[in-house]
Amino acid sequence: MRRRFDILDAWRTLAIALMIVYHFLYDLYIFGLLSPRQLFSAPMHLLERCICCSFILLAGASARFSRSNLRRALAVLAAALAVELGAAAIVPVLTSRCISRPDRQGMEKKREPLGKIAWEAAGQCGRGLLPEVRPLLSFREAVAEMAKSPCPILFYERANTPLGAVLAPRPPEIALLVGAEGGFSPEEAQEAAAAGLSLCTMGPRILRCETAPLYALSAIGYAYENSAR
Repeated sequence: MRRRFDILDAWRTLAIALMIVYHFLYDLYIFGLLSPRQLFSAPMHLLERCICCSFILLAGASARFSRSNLRRALAVLAAALAVELGAAAIVPVLTSRCISRPDRQGMEKKREPLGKIAWEAAGQCGRGLLPEVRPLLSFREAVAEMAKSPCPILFYERANTPLGAVLAPRPPEIALLVGAEGGFSPEEAQEAAAAGLSLCTMGPRILRCETAPLYALSAIGYAYENSAR
């Protein structure tokens, strides 16, 4: 459940109530029940400015304390760019270090709009394969699913294996798993390695969770295109 700020809710309620009062007084003026001198007096001008400033400040405060819109925009952008870079399927995975903890029902509501974004991106870049946005998986479920791939890769900041060494055989299909904001825990990395996933490094850079999959897809695309020449 999202945290609410009581002071912002009270301030918003007061601003709406003052706006209703102001418009009610203006209606009285329209019907001739209030004189222009009364409506356009100094206290009414002060009330008008207080209402306007309240809504402007409330909008700024709400944007400051809520990052959901920014994160949603980043997720949409990452999904579209991943499709353009060659991803055939996008699978959200809930790991131990995920800051956001969506349930399956809540994630299912986001899957359809993300799927539409992915399809539009595929159409714009002329891809014949329609990408798929799959349901939310736990880490263990994701590892079990990836183990079926001929080349499952988990990117881990403490890994030493470069991506190029794993891609050298040119597998026909690659499954990538990129961590959330805090990366993977050592226990998750051990579980993935025990299941047969290759633990690879992206180099010395620490990338954001929205940037890391795009970096990986770009590196894979570059490796495949250059080895084909």
